[in-house]
Amino acid sequence: MQTYSYRNHFRKLFSLALYAAILDGGFSLAAAQSGVLADGNPPLTTSMMKD
Repeated sequence: MQTYSYRNHFRKLFSLALYAAILDGGFSLAAAQSGVLADGNPPLTTSMMKD
C-alpha cells in the first residue's frame, strides 16, 4: 500500500495551476488577435478603423 505524500499532492496541484495559467494565456492571446475591438451588431473590427 502506498502512503499518502503531501509532496505528490502539492506537485499535482502546482501542475494543474500551471496548466490552467497556460491555457488562460492562450485564450487571451487568441482573443487579442481576433481583431474585434467592440461587440455589437456588426462588431467593430480593426479593419473598419481609419489609419
